[in-house]
Amino acid sequence: MSKKKLYKVHKIAGLTLGFFIFLLALSGVFITFRAEIMPMVYPEFHVTPGLKELPVETLLFNSKEHLGDTKLITNLYTAEDKESAYLVLFKDPEAALPGILAINPYTGKITGEMAAWQNAFAVMLFFHANFFLGKFGGYLVGLLGVVLMFFVISGVYIWLPKHGTSAKLKRLLTFKSKNQPQNIHHGIGLVLGLPIFISAITGFLTIFDLLYPVGKMINKDPAYVEELVKQGTCNFRREVQALNILSEKQRENLISIHLCGKKNSLVKATYGLHDRHFLLGYGRILIDAETNEIVQTFNSATDPKSWNIKRLIVFPIHSGEYFGTPGRVINLITGLGLMAVFCSGVWLSVKRRRKLSPTLEESGTLEN
Repeated sequence: MSKKKLYKVHKIAGLTLGFFIFLLALSGVFITFRAEIMPMVYPEFHVTPGLKELPVETLLFNSKEHLGDTKLITNLYTAEDKESAYLVLFKDPEAALPGILAINPYTGKITGEMAAWQNAFAVMLFFHANFFLGKFGGYLVGLLGVVLMFFVISGVYIWLPKHGTSAKLKRLLTFKSKNQPQNIHHGIGLVLGLPIFISAITGFLTIFDLLYPVGKMINKDPAYVEELVKQGTCNFRREVQALNILSEKQRENLISIHLCGKKNSLVKATYGLHDRHFLLGYGRILIDAETNEIVQTFNSATDPKSWNIKRLIVFPIHSGEYFGTPGRVINLITGLGLMAVFCSGVWLSVKRRRKLSPTLEESGTLEN
């Protein structure tokens, strides 16, 4: 394909599908530092640290007492930050979306309650994951990653001259060209091309886990074991009491708890192997609340490596967490840069169209 034809495809796709990528970049920027910003935006999520956290059973019972019998508690999420409240998710039969309850882990007091749609960070997180379209939306997000990879590769190819690449690059980076939108579009695209490409491919591989079969074949690992599913009746008190099976170490490093739901009546507890940082290794146990027995366990330190490529490598690189705070800063800059590339591309297209379009007088429109 000639550069001229490729440019047309790049332009048309950029002005159409590029808008959805712009929305993904916007939501990605919004949620990059959500853990740090959320307590500042929503004061109810900020707590004063105490000497010791209360047992998770106490926090769940207090949450249930506050919510009443009609609302179903589904999840509890702890926090790495000592000054952050724990989050309890619940379903209200009278509401379409889940609700969020903030509870002080040191006192057991409820510090806030809101619907998920009232939390801008939760809204952006769901939007970034699937455009609020469930599994279909997730696939769409994954395919947009392929489109973004095409934009990076085709953009660099279109920009590259046959001769004098270094001279053209120097003119671009020193802003000697008077075409401002073109400078922005090309400059940011070239400088951030690699991190944008990495974000695109890791986003795609987060949705379509193609590295698992490759890793499984290379390492000769056994097939991935899916989490057990059991249909049964939910009993909140029995589910909470089943958590007594957690060890002191598991409680100390607890990350989340998933209680009984329509799809699965088993209780699921996830904890860190070293602290509450998931990326340093995690364990997960599934408990049958009816028999009060652990029916399945996972441990990232002993499970086959191919099982956790997506969880511990691909997704953390995509979110920037794999490299800590510097990684998230790069993620933030990449997202802002991607938004600027789209906006400058639209600006450039409009400017070129105006330049190529004849005036009304020149076209004879007024005479007609």
